[in-house]
Amino acid sequence: MKKRIIRLFSAFVLAIVLTFAPISDSYAKSQLDPCAFQLINLDKYGGEEFANPESVSSQNGSLKVDLKVQYTDKETTEIAGCKVKLRSYNGKLVGPTLRVKPNDLISINLINTLPPEPKQEINMNKPHGFNTTNIHTHGLHVLSTGNSDNVLKEMPPKETDTDPDPNYNIGVKLPANHPSGTFWYHPHKHGSTALQVSSGMVGAIIVEGGGLDEIPAIKNAEDKIFVFQQITYDTKGEIDESYNGFGMDLNQSAWSLSGRQTTINGQIYPTIRIKPGEMQRWRFIHAGVRDALNLSLRPVSISKRIRTQVKLHEIAIDGIALGTIDSWSTLELEPGYRSDVLVQFPSPRNPLVQEYELVDVATPPEKSLLGVPEDEEVLAKVIVEGNPVKLNDDTNPELPGSKKFLADLLKAKQKDAPPDITRIDGRQEVLFDIQLPNQFSDEKAPKFMVNGTPFDINDPNPITLQLKKADEWVLKSAFVNHPFHIHVNPFQYTRKDPNGNDEVIWRDTLLVRQGKDEIIKSRYDSFLGKFVLHCHILDHEDQGMMKLVQIIQ
Repeated sequence: MKKRIIRLFSAFVLAIVLTFAPISDSYAKSQLDPCAFQLINLDKYGGEEFANPESVSSQNGSLKVDLKVQYTDKETTEIAGCKVKLRSYNGKLVGPTLRVKPNDLISINLINTLPPEPKQEINMNKPHGFNTTNIHTHGLHVLSTGNSDNVLKEMPPKETDTDPDPNYNIGVKLPANHPSGTFWYHPHKHGSTALQVSSGMVGAIIVEGGGLDEIPAIKNAEDKIFVFQQITYDTKGEIDESYNGFGMDLNQSAWSLSGRQTTINGQIYPTIRIKPGEMQRWRFIHAGVRDALNLSLRPVSISKRIRTQVKLHEIAIDGIALGTIDSWSTLELEPGYRSDVLVQFPSPRNPLVQEYELVDVATPPEKSLLGVPEDEEVLAKVIVEGNPVKLNDDTNPELPGSKKFLADLLKAKQKDAPPDITRIDGRQEVLFDIQLPNQFSDEKAPKFMVNGTPFDINDPNPITLQLKKADEWVLKSAFVNHPFHIHVNPFQYTRKDPNGNDEVIWRDTLLVRQGKDEIIKSRYDSFLGKFVLHCHILDHEDQGMMKLVQIIQ
């Protein structure tokens, strides 16, 4: 009942907003149009059984996969009843999951079937080149040059309509000591990253076989992948260069106002089934563009008898094992974040079937990315039913786990994660800032900057790091909040655990709040060459909030 009241109130507020600031003329014509900007009816369009994305696994040290960059078929591809034509991998709303092991070679044959780029004058730091692409393997510790994880390389479509579609070969070699865990891939061509990612061009990468995977209870647990997407489309079910679908107005969150629904693996409000006492591993990937997710499990019934708080038991962050288990009532995911959690639900008493929902809790302005409130979203239904699974320390521990299980988690980190950084050789500083135009300026648009300058692919002053050295980094934001992401090398960060104690973790993406400096430590062990750091609000990156980095001998 409470959920319905919240959604009705949100619909009322949305109607008022759209009355005075209409997003599209078509909204006024008909709220029955499934492509209109309005709250989606989850009872009508949601509820199908949860499904992991399609999966491709490596064989004999190699994973070979074709990724065709193409428009979805508008006649067969729908989101909540709206037929969509969006840029995609292989015509799907989410790309295939790539399952590999340390020391494997990921061989991607990328076929760009999109139409030729229109002839136009290009400003590097304005969105452009929407049919030109490339691939970034987000979080992987791999080479960033050549045909590997090279985001400075462009993969354009054919030049004319009569030319054949070009093929591009990408080869990403994982080191033999690469951590096992949850990673992902997406386009990273500067100027078109936000549009292509928000079209659905993302997929999971699962590095298997070490660390946590060697713990019997985790190895035997059902593995569910949650690729959270904020797929953006206009009232025609499309995105084109004239559609301001990313909410570039810094004073509002266009996602909250649009009525669109965060999807999981391309699904609207899927149904997840689990037995009482059963432990499952849920791999969360925030593959959205600019809205925070604050995940919580909430019972649907308000009966006091089943008002059990089920926590999300976190065991890995950004693909690297924690070495312990952190039990959260609400779990923060910013764009680019990943979190591996274990879940376990109690046995229902009355009724015998118990229902929960996975909810994105409303975000207050001070904690949101843009300093404005983000509305609550109900993301998935969880049904607890069937015969209870027997609890056993070896095969199905009672969470948050026995002493033995916690000891196994610590051993997994010690074996799989990079060693702690104990020596600091230097200091780096990163400042995110947005310069707004004023009446005395000739500039018509905001200027998005790192360390005082917008992105320059020929930057004469890149951040220069030295191989085999480690630095302390100071991360700052002068205006609104920005998720910092750096390629190739993860970093260590001290956060507060659920009990308020300091906890040192590894990660590759971190929200930097305005006026609150963050301190991280990073070491550069393996790879020379150029790559980037940037804000993972991807339209900020496309508009210049990115900086060239190079590692030298």
